[in-house]
Amino acid sequence: MEKDARIQKLLVLLQLEKRGWVIVDHWDADLCAVGIATAGFPRKLVYVSVLGMPDGNYYFECESPTGAEATEYQVTQEGNADSIDKLLVVLERHLST
Repeated sequence: MEKDARIQKLLVLLQLEKRGWVIVDHWDADLCAVGIATAGFPRKLVYVSVLGMPDGNYYFECESPTGAEATEYQVTQEGNADSIDKLLVVLERHLST
């Protein structure tokens, strides 16, 4: 994966496999963003971006499907997390429901 070093570091720290999470990357061209979902429900995801963010800060959008098509979704929450711990809370809450 040729993503920004901050995204790569984040993915290592999140221990995706251990949590049952997977990368869902609808943003191949955006090297500063990635989607994270559960293995069993890849359309409910959290988009995470580091573009324009200070080190250790993350912009996120929690997305839930509203229809059968991949483009049919709604953003249920968005914001900034100023630490990986705060981002982890967002990820766990959204991906566990």
